[in-house]
Amino acid sequence: MKIMIICFGLSSIICGQNLKLFTLCEGNFGSANSSLWSSSLNGGNMHDIIHWDENSNPLGDIGQSMSIHETKLYLVMNNSHTIEVMNLAGGAYYENTLQLPNSSPRYITFNEDKGYISSWNFNAILILNLNNMEIVDTIEIDGKPEQMINYENHLYISVPNKSDWTTNDKVLKMRLNDNVIVETFTVEPGASMMAIHGSSLFVTSSSYDDMWNKYSGTSSIDLSSGEVLRYNAGQTTSYGSDIFTFQNKIYQIFDGGLVPLNEDLSPNISQKIGAYPSLYSADSYEEFLVLGISDYVAPDTVIVLDNEGVVLEEFIVSAIPGSFEFYNFDLASIEEQKIIPDIASIYNYPNPFNPTTIIQFKNVLNSPYRVYICDINGRKIKEFDIDSYQIGQKKIIWNAHSNSSGVYFAVFEQLGNSNIRKLSLIK
Repeated sequence: MKIMIICFGLSSIICGQNLKLFTLCEGNFGSANSSLWSSSLNGGNMHDIIHWDENSNPLGDIGQSMSIHETKLYLVMNNSHTIEVMNLAGGAYYENTLQLPNSSPRYITFNEDKGYISSWNFNAILILNLNNMEIVDTIEIDGKPEQMINYENHLYISVPNKSDWTTNDKVLKMRLNDNVIVETFTVEPGASMMAIHGSSLFVTSSSYDDMWNKYSGTSSIDLSSGEVLRYNAGQTTSYGSDIFTFQNKIYQIFDGGLVPLNEDLSPNISQKIGAYPSLYSADSYEEFLVLGISDYVAPDTVIVLDNEGVVLEEFIVSAIPGSFEFYNFDLASIEEQKIIPDIASIYNYPNPFNPTTIIQFKNVLNSPYRVYICDINGRKIKEFDIDSYQIGQKKIIWNAHSNSSGVYFAVFEQLGNSNIRKLSLIK
């Protein structure tokens, strides 16, 4: 497998691709057998359980989800009622544990220096100060909140169940500057996982009747108009909950594989990728697809595919691989480099932004230079035309309307040296 590598011109760095896949295995309810795994995707063979061991130092009971914010990996332990924090600066090391007694936390997302934790037992969103790891506010929710997505200064919250555990059919929109619910959308019953694509929010749903027959559906919310489109798949076990963007399309788990959705939200079976009867979870990252294959007991398997469905890697993990995160240690180390003296410092505002940001720098040398944008994989996606190399303050506007949400890097390169600015595009 080949991974693209790019050198930013920093003479003291040998640029490579140090891309890691983190896999959180849920484990079995009532057992402290959750586990966190790290796998190399740069052609190496590193694959191992990290920090926690089921017997000597258990991670906890039900590893529900995980999210990366800056250089920290946050693990949400549902039935242990904790948030476990890993520090990714220079490796992957345990940092601390946030105790949330009897909260049943589900997911965590972020906005600046705050974390937002969905809590089933409290019927609330808990707001975490990331600087001191203390809960600073509790926002009551009408029901049991599940996944959350931060988009344009609002938090979108799926609520699959009412407070009495009966099925709910709502997605909430909460304004982040004052934590007020400003809009409620009615979607297919049992709203669960969500993904942003363009200006639409896609939502998967599943619900059960008294005989535990499963019903599935998918909805989309136009975030500009508020219009909701719903597709009711009826009684079926073919659908999984995970939904994500891949190759500029929305994909969902269906019938042991991954399918893009048609305009009416039905599955496009003709473009199905993969056939894995025990497919439990899935996600994507750039050209990679990651599948969690599980029969609910260890060992289970994680499979990495390319964009044509060809298997690139297979990893053996513990029970129920349910959540995935990617982290590029090389780009993280580049970001942490000190500003190189005698060449321009580069900034941008606003940051995060959507979709336009101003890249500002002061050229201090009478010499040609370049300014360009790279994605998280180090690939140059945009280079700006420079019409003058005069010394002084400069501004460049980048309109990223055609780019997906994520982390990018603005690079100022001059005389073999570079300064780099991390950009956060949030749509």
